[in-house]
Amino acid sequence: SLEIPATRAGQLVSVYALSYAVFAPLSAWLLRGLDRRRVILLAIGFFLAGNLACGLATGFYQIVAGRIVSALGAAIFTPAATALASDLVPPHRKGAALAVIFGGMTVAQAAGIPLATLIGQMFDWRYAFYFVVVLGLVALAILMPLMGRLPVGAAAPAAASASRALTPATAGLLLVTFLIVLSEFVVYTYVS
Repeated sequence: SLEIPATRAGQLVSVYALSYAVFAPLSAWLLRGLDRRRVILLAIGFFLAGNLACGLATGFYQIVAGRIVSALGAAIFTPAATALASDLVPPHRKGAALAVIFGGMTVAQAAGIPLATLIGQMFDWRYAFYFVVVLGLVALAILMPLMGRLPVGAAAPAAASASRALTPATAGLLLVTFLIVLSEFVVYTYVS
């Protein structure tokens, strides 16, 4: 409907992947002093707004902008959710809490890609984005009553974060994470 070739549409996944890979470490660092509950709500807001913008887009660059905004939301959400899940459980349960977070993300990707492809083929590509918005609103409706029960706290206390300077080891880990996330998201379009 936008009269662009499939290869150009495939670039939208690359835009999302690159944006996510850049925004995840930056957002975790920039938002480290904020209350995690607010950070999670901010992340969901960006994610919903970006996907809604994609569904309503009338041109390629509007979708690019929407993909960047939705990637920002996802990139903010992932570190905040993992940190919050880790904080909510006793030390001996942290691994299980993180497994639930990443397991949920894996299942969402494995089920979401073929489902979004099916929706796009059965109806219109825009409905795949609208479907994501509806699911995001359902998640938000489930999450909102739980937010009041979560402990108030910053993502990283200022004193603790000041002592964690970027070392060569953490820079290397950051680079490896960047490359892994970039490579895993880029192929999703071509799988479907």
